[in-house]
Amino acid sequence: MRNIKAAAIMMYSDAGNKWPSTDVVIGGANSASIDKYLDSKPTGATYTVKFTSLPTDARAGIEASGINAKVGEKLKGMENDSGISVDTDYKKATMYVK
Repeated sequence: MRNIKAAAIMMYSDAGNKWPSTDVVIGGANSASIDKYLDSKPTGATYTVKFTSLPTDARAGIEASGINAKVGEKLKGMENDSGISVDTDYKKATMYVK
């Protein structure tokens, strides 16, 4: 998720300090805009970079859905320190760029 967060910030910088207006699904039809910033494409979940429907203090959100429940449990334990939010069934995690 940190790799994707860094890629989103590079997109912002290269776009003249403007956030994209549409969400990007890594490996999806519109992922080309972020692919060039990724060291490698992540696996093991479906990753979406959200630029819409965010909390007011966030500029972007990296959402991982369909993650392994054991990974979700580990991330849940890091919520307070990392800025990651994990849902109750440990299948989806979101990291916000503020």
